[in-house]
Amino acid sequence: MTCSPELADLIYGFCERRAQGNQSLLALAQRAYLRIDAFAPAVVCMLRQGRVRQAVEQARRSGLGYPDLAEILSQCPSLELAHSLLSGSHSLLPLGVILDTLIQDRRDDMAVQLILDLHQATSHGTV
Repeated sequence: MTCSPELADLIYGFCERRAQGNQSLLALAQRAYLRIDAFAPAVVCMLRQGRVRQAVEQARRSGLGYPDLAEILSQCPSLELAHSLLSGSHSLLPLGVILDTLIQDRRDDMAVQLILDLHQATSHGTV
């Protein structure tokens, strides 16, 4: 069997419809997406598995840019992901884009918490 976008989407769609036992299927979908160089959906699969650090590293290696990363944040919003997109020597997304994405998705609570975390980190000199 050959990997194709349709096969990867089929596996991922099956994961979305199943209530439990998704982890191995998400990993399979992730591998299928990576094999066809569909990096954005592969990163989403990693995030749905709770593998935030690996997902952000894959996004960085793959050269995913603003539109893809904003869409990924919209699909898988989390404070950990928002922080990870800002960390490192070069942030993957500007703070304004992250906040705008969260607010547009009605995740104001997460946007405010991110601001508070960043304020606290800068006031303690850890950023």
